[in-house]
Amino acid sequence: MIMINFARHRFKHFLKLSCILIYLSIVESQSNYPNNPNLIKNFIPDSKLDGIEDFYDSSLNESANNHDYESTSSRYDSDCYDSVTGEAKKCMPEFVNAAFGLKITASNTCGQKVPSEYCIQTNLHGLYFRGSYHDKSHSSCRKCDFYDKRYAHPPEFLNDYNNEGNITWWQSDTMLEGIQYPNSVNLTLNLGKSFEINYVQIRFHSPRPESFAIYKQTNESSEWLPYQFYSASCRITYGKDTNQIVKPGNEAVALCTDEFSDIAPLTGASVVFGTLENRPSAYNFENTPELIEWVTATDIRITLNRLNTFGDEVFNDPQVLKSYYYAISDIAVGGRCKCNGHASRCIFEQQQDFEDRLKCKCEHYTDGPDCNVCLPFYNDVPWSPATQFNGHECKRICDQLVTYYKKHNISFFKTLQQR
Repeated sequence: MIMINFARHRFKHFLKLSCILIYLSIVESQSNYPNNPNLIKNFIPDSKLDGIEDFYDSSLNESANNHDYESTSSRYDSDCYDSVTGEAKKCMPEFVNAAFGLKITASNTCGQKVPSEYCIQTNLHGLYFRGSYHDKSHSSCRKCDFYDKRYAHPPEFLNDYNNEGNITWWQSDTMLEGIQYPNSVNLTLNLGKSFEINYVQIRFHSPRPESFAIYKQTNESSEWLPYQFYSASCRITYGKDTNQIVKPGNEAVALCTDEFSDIAPLTGASVVFGTLENRPSAYNFENTPELIEWVTATDIRITLNRLNTFGDEVFNDPQVLKSYYYAISDIAVGGRCKCNGHASRCIFEQQQDFEDRLKCKCEHYTDGPDCNVCLPFYNDVPWSPATQFNGHECKRICDQLVTYYKKHNISFFKTLQQR
């Protein structure tokens, strides 16, 4: 296999060099003999060209067929080609909740070590009680047992199907078990491949945390990068100023806001982080590499750092401590499978390790998990992502010359052998 790849690599460069020489020869020939397009000077020995035409055509066909490319005629039915002209155009997979049904891991879940008890914050009027005014007589306590479905609140409930009549939620241990700053809880989601993220939405079943953060990875081996901080104590908890403004030229920066850090409401509050919100170049997104990289993620992590309380935990009353915990009923990640404008859908495909993994169904003669390279022998021009104005279809080696000779009903490689 290594020798075959090496041979193909050498042949590709040989063919590329041949194309350049052929082109220069054509220019010279046609300038001297404008009525004789067949005249090509002899600059490559015949022995080097024997059988190349067949290998050239078969290599191109094999490269395309191995990647299940459709015939040229069917491109008119593809979302990645213009239905009238057949020209390549930018295409994208559908917008989805990329988190739905995927595995989310939690660094802490209630009842996982031992069955535990938690108490629900309640009041008579559904109001937010300030200061010390908080009626504990109306709190009710319940059991959490990770191994008993009747009382379990596992991470699977973070992104399952919810409706108003059947709300499920993940839940952490309580403050009584040590869940409070500086101890944090991580919720980590692997998306399976690169996505272009539009938003991350979190719906809380408990009061919103006083401080929490959203992080991302741009690939599965990269470091965790902050996306957004939420805190009533931005400077103390995260070392960042509150509500800063994003400036052009430095737009891939995580901000900290205190907007969503109230303890009220006690349940059902949502927080939505928009990746392009307040980014000055969002209107010119596809021409802003900084923002393209900013929205790209393979993994999302939510770190819960500090619980919201009424301040009554200072008395260390076990009943009070049991009423403080993290609980989330839904996490949604809105975005598109990242295919660089060269695919209209993503599919699961079995890899060499026999695992099914998500990858783009690439068109425009591109390849790779994100359609991020050209197919072998289709790199006559450098790979580039598709844009609104240019599909940037990968071109096969010598494609322009082959097209020219087919137009004149001339064999490209046989012409090379003419003297």
